[in-house]
Amino acid sequence: MTARFLEDTDLYQDHFVKDVRYPYLAMIESSSRCNLLCVMCPRTIGKSPSSGTEYGDFSVELLAKVESFFPHVDEVVLSWIGEPFLNRKIDEIIDRVKRWPIQVHITTNGMLLDDHYAQMVVSKKVDSVAISIDGATDETFAKIRQGGSLDKIKANIARLNELKRREHSLVPLLQVAFVVQPQNVHELPDMVELTKELGIRQINVSPLDDFLMPTELGIEVQGAMGPKEHARRKFDEMMERAGGTDVNVGVTSPHRFYYELGDLTRSGEELWDDLFRNDYSYEEIATKGWRKGCAVPWAHVVIGANGEVHPCCVSPTSLGNLNDNTLEEIWFGEKYAAFRKALKSTRPHRDCWGCRRAIWNTPTPLESLREDMEVLKHEIHGLGWSYAFEARPGFGARHMQPQATLFLKNGRKPALSIMMAAEADAIGGHVTVGDTRVGKFRAERDWRSFEFHLPPFEDEILKVTITTEPRSSALLVHRVEQLEARYRRRLRRLAHRLLGR
Repeated sequence: MTARFLEDTDLYQDHFVKDVRYPYLAMIESSSRCNLLCVMCPRTIGKSPSSGTEYGDFSVELLAKVESFFPHVDEVVLSWIGEPFLNRKIDEIIDRVKRWPIQVHITTNGMLLDDHYAQMVVSKKVDSVAISIDGATDETFAKIRQGGSLDKIKANIARLNELKRREHSLVPLLQVAFVVQPQNVHELPDMVELTKELGIRQINVSPLDDFLMPTELGIEVQGAMGPKEHARRKFDEMMERAGGTDVNVGVTSPHRFYYELGDLTRSGEELWDDLFRNDYSYEEIATKGWRKGCAVPWAHVVIGANGEVHPCCVSPTSLGNLNDNTLEEIWFGEKYAAFRKALKSTRPHRDCWGCRRAIWNTPTPLESLREDMEVLKHEIHGLGWSYAFEARPGFGARHMQPQATLFLKNGRKPALSIMMAAEADAIGGHVTVGDTRVGKFRAERDWRSFEFHLPPFEDEILKVTITTEPRSSALLVHRVEQLEARYRRRLRRLAHRLLGR
């Protein structure tokens, strides 16, 4: 069947299946065990995507099988479903990760942050710690995070802040993580005062995630945050209160969050409700040509405490186990490739089809493909930027190599023009069309147009890749276009001179 959309072409599909880099983030579940029974946690009802009903701790032996990724990974999250501080080897795991210039983050329920663990996260320079607090009052907190004590968590955070002051340490950066759900949405404004009282300046709010169990949570009936008008009013009150403090409010899964608020205009993109629906039939989606918009299987690797490797943090599907294969064999293997290919099709894996985080993306009709394009987005692959990270021996910092890949209609013109500028210092790089390197560039802060000679290409679509030299500065690319008229004028002037006219 002839392709109707860019996303159906072999060139586009091969890009997403074959041009796979190492992930920039590794999520390692330190422990799938937990000391609480939170009502919205899949573990509470035996549906944990990480370890099913068999709970345990991530071992140092398993970590050794992940370390080959550390030269390429920029951040390691040592938590997932369980409570990370239940792992008695967590200090050794942090030490092993911190041999590399890697950002280390831990999310905890805060109940075990006693003197020992407070000293540990400070002395080992853990970069950030998020404490999950899903209620501003004792009553609401106790209903949601069953087995927890808000007073104890407050005392633990105060101890950790005092230790940071005593040690003159800026890390770990502390955050509050608040999962908004129908039973606590009314306390959003009060969370600003609580966060400030705790001596924390960052609170991240996220919509209730169903982890593929909407029936148990009642999401399909009442919404992830309850009635949208009520949720919107409480969130607006929260933002108004935060405006008069030094507390910053961050939103995770923003498209989904603003959808649950009933105000998609806040997302900054042109979105509509139908893109969030998961009740379409396969035939309807195939007719529309829609795909699920998700970059996680290319950007993050998620590893459960039992060694199972998952495509994302909400999927129970295993694509391999570190007890059976190396992480390279799994990440670059056939199961991962098939999962990624399905995600870029109109029939993604069942976990992706029902996911409430990733929304549907509309496709690019081939007839609408342009010969020029603005490239200012920050996506993982195709039509935007991706990033490769590398740690080098003897350097205390990690090098970053931005790369943009985009697809243009082949106008069979003799040149490619790219307007570029560097965000900070001058930055160099090269441009490749297909497998052919067409030239180098060195961009400054001022916008400048670079022109690259193009050999004849027979393909209807050109894959253009812009790669910068490894460093920490990012490149801005404003517009890419194929030139013809300018070269024609130059050729005419040259012909006039040669012919003496």
